[in-house]
Amino acid sequence: MDSYPDWVEDTDVRVLCKDCTAECCKHVAIPLETPEDADDWQAIADYLNYEGMSVYKDHDGDWLVECKTRCNQLDDNRCMAFKENMQPMTCREYDMHTCVMNSPGDYFTIMFTRPEEVVAHAKKKGFVVNPVLPNDCEHECCNHVLIELDDPEEWRDFDDIRWYIAHKNTDVFKDEDGWYVRFSTPRKDRCTRCDTERCKYDSDEYDVHFRTWDDVEAYYKEYDIMPELPGLTLTSY
Repeated sequence: MDSYPDWVEDTDVRVLCKDCTAECCKHVAIPLETPEDADDWQAIADYLNYEGMSVYKDHDGDWLVECKTRCNQLDDNRCMAFKENMQPMTCREYDMHTCVMNSPGDYFTIMFTRPEEVVAHAKKKGFVVNPVLPNDCEHECCNHVLIELDDPEEWRDFDDIRWYIAHKNTDVFKDEDGWYVRFSTPRKDRCTRCDTERCKYDSDEYDVHFRTWDDVEAYYKEYDIMPELPGLTLTSY
């Protein structure tokens, strides 16, 4: 495959894949709609109240929400899925010449890591944003962040889901409200009630729930969603 990572010596890069600390395998980034109003900026600020979350705008003008979480396929910074030809297309298409380790500059044009940064940025655009909403269980659960997804329709959409759920503390589900990625990461000012009793916002009632690659493969077979790459291995780890 043309997009398969190149493990040979290459003098055009500072860090080869075989020598890398696998920074690209320790996060999940999901596209967001371009923020246009106060509610959009408030949602971005809310994400940043959780551990390991950031939001940025890349050089293509796209906005993404990022969660720092290690891929389950890593074994001492080496990819087990690569060895078995199982890696998702997001990984196959990643170019070491422009990756985060070898890019000549930052991969973002705007980066937010704290709610206060969003408040200041939104204020310049004429929007009022609260850095921290009341932790009264009427907003996002303090144990996880939900990111809404567009309804997956094609094989590639489900392959993206394979990439999401390859990472620790990440699952994807569909309920009556739509499709979501869930990052299990604590709110920075979380309450302790969830340590002693079941959160009323947690539910086991899903129309679809993906936690492992086996779950996605079973869905492929049930709905006859065939991979577009002949010979691609889908079997779970």
